Amino acid sequence: MKGLRIMDVPVLLSVWVLCVSTDWSTGTKAALNIAAVALLCLKEVLVHRRLQRDAVMRRQSAPSRAPEMVFAAV
Repeated sequence: MKGLRIMDVPVLLSVWVLCVSTDWSTGTKAALNIAAVALLCLKEVLVHRRLQRDAVMRRQSAPSRAPEMVFAAV
């Protein structure tokens, strides 16, 4: 785990400010925190899937070595 990213900080700070500055019930504040963490986790999953898909696409588009080059060391 790499820790917080720069884009995650404003989201978490906004949730913290809402929790501190409002007189919402504890349950509402907990739900807000859970929703924020769930959205950040969803974002991380989507980024991970995109990176994996891009890696597969790069591997598929890379030129393959000729068969005679593979057995050249034998």
